[in-house]
Amino acid sequence: MAGKLRAGFGEIKKSVEKQKQGFTPPTGKLNYFSLDPGEIVYVRFLDDFPITAKFYEWIINNQGKTSEFICAPDLYKYDPDWQGTDWVQKWTSVEPGIGWTKAYKSDKLILPKQTERTVGIAVLREPARDDSGNVIPNQFQDVLESLDVDNEQHTALHFMLVRQALSNFWDQMVGYHGLYGTIMDRDYRIERKGGDQKTTYQAIPMNPDPDFDYTGGNPDEGIPPLGAQKLQAYYGYGVKLKKGDNDDVTVETPDLPAYKDQSYTWENRYLFCGTTASEWCERRASEDFAEYWLNPHAEHLKDKAGAGGGAAVTAEQLQQTRPADPRAATAAPTPAAAPPAAVAAPVAQPVATETASAAPAEPITGNRFEQMRAEMAQRKAEASK
Repeated sequence: MAGKLRAGFGEIKKSVEKQKQGFTPPTGKLNYFSLDPGEIVYVRFLDDFPITAKFYEWIINNQGKTSEFICAPDLYKYDPDWQGTDWVQKWTSVEPGIGWTKAYKSDKLILPKQTERTVGIAVLREPARDDSGNVIPNQFQDVLESLDVDNEQHTALHFMLVRQALSNFWDQMVGYHGLYGTIMDRDYRIERKGGDQKTTYQAIPMNPDPDFDYTGGNPDEGIPPLGAQKLQAYYGYGVKLKKGDNDDVTVETPDLPAYKDQSYTWENRYLFCGTTASEWCERRASEDFAEYWLNPHAEHLKDKAGAGGGAAVTAEQLQQTRPADPRAATAAPTPAAAPPAAVAAPVAQPVATETASAAPAEPITGNRFEQMRAEMAQRKAEASK
């Protein structure tokens, strides 16, 4: 009966191998959570405070490729001290080109719309096995990678950026958080169903970690329970390792007691997740990030464009076809790099905004799951009118 189905642990192993193929070893960079229809993976979430914001997706950058950005005013709308503007609009060209996107299933360039996404971070897991290779029921372990970095072998974990919509992914996690008080106390089996614009994800909670401590913490102040703090400390969530000119290593950790019980070394740096969800979002919403990828005269383009600089993007590059379906894909855009020197920005056209599904944005602090529950209740009430 299972001959035509993706049945058995062999299929799960294939999914794990596929995730490994997308592994990016450089420090501070995250893999993107991406599944094919019918694919199954196991993950454990590393944060109880996902970030919700409006994204600009599949935006043509100054190298003729595509990048994604976060609308800064939306991300910081609850921060009275934030000063800035929509940096994507600032650097969007007047004529079709940089800062624009392609219409769905078309090469026509249009001004981008904003799409709301929620961002969390998880580590890839797999069913645990005994010494004979047999699966141990209800037990999971980290997926380990062997990396060759400058002819040195390192063991690494596979950390993923889970950037999905509330409607087809995060709404069920809201329910689990309400049931358990956290989404960090157990592994989750996640399966993608359907494709294209009909993609949904089914998340099934596994048995809780018997050692997880549910006490302590303050959701209103962004402090997770003690078990979550220990989990974050174990995976080095937010830990910054920096190596100086004299090979001296400095370690910066979040100000939580659990981190003091862990040892973070340069040799084991690939076992730690140094970037938090909020840090990733703040970077994508920053002025430096937008200028680096949308400024047509950015410093990093000079070597490509010849003496005197100038835009490296060409008309031919702007006509490149879009990979897969942008409304369902989660492929990683071009990664960020060091910001260039500032130059004058072009006058931008207004950028269209989707208003049909607009919802309050995510403040960086506070109990995000409580806000998401309120937003869902509001949407259901409006739909029933």
